[in-house]
Amino acid sequence: MQSSEAPSGVWPEGCYGSAGSWVVFVGPSPGGRSRNATLRGRIAGAGTPLWNTDYCDPVCRWSNGFRISMRPMLECATGLTFEDGAAKLYAFVNFHWQSNPEARNVPDEETRKGADEVVRVLSLIKPRLIVPMENRSHELLHKTLTDTDIGYHTRKPLQQDVAIQINAKGWFHRRMCAYSIDGSGPLAGSIVVKAPQHPARIYNRDYASRCGIAIRLCAEQLFKRADRISINERAQ
Repeated sequence: MQSSEAPSGVWPEGCYGSAGSWVVFVGPSPGGRSRNATLRGRIAGAGTPLWNTDYCDPVCRWSNGFRISMRPMLECATGLTFEDGAAKLYAFVNFHWQSNPEARNVPDEETRKGADEVVRVLSLIKPRLIVPMENRSHELLHKTLTDTDIGYHTRKPLQQDVAIQINAKGWFHRRMCAYSIDGSGPLAGSIVVKAPQHPARIYNRDYASRCGIAIRLCAEQLFKRADRISINERAQ
């Protein structure tokens, strides 16, 4: 990235981070306090993506959950520390563009309006790993990639042996929602792994690290075309 020229162009409203991202997190909408904002159209050229610059807003300015979880989750997912480059290698794209503090309150019809723009921005970035942060974003991304005539199909693991410890009460995540993108197009070869938990809802750094490790392990196994995903991440 240091020796390459920054790509030209701007991103639409609701998309933030690095144009050279390895990892892109996908959500239904930006967080914030404007739950009852009047719906309006998306601003097409809302901002210029970063290039060879640390992206620190999620770990410094966003909600408490993001400030606690994003750094360890990203570092474990990429295998890099923030100082060694992880801060330059991630971004966020959202299906909807207006702030809403609760993902479940974003109307389905509004998220669907942003599906084509999400795929367009992902295609510009060409990330190695795409991480939907919650179920609806995961399902809508898969539907957009496979139900439209853009040349993609997906490959999911046939079996899973997954244990990701949530807390000391003995609660575990037992399944990863994930697939590889096959076909022709700029996203062919990318891996999609839904986050075990939305980063905004993680308030424990060790749990965030386990989620990040699980995301990386799942992606590595899918990249190798494994039919069985095996993950065992427990508290030390």
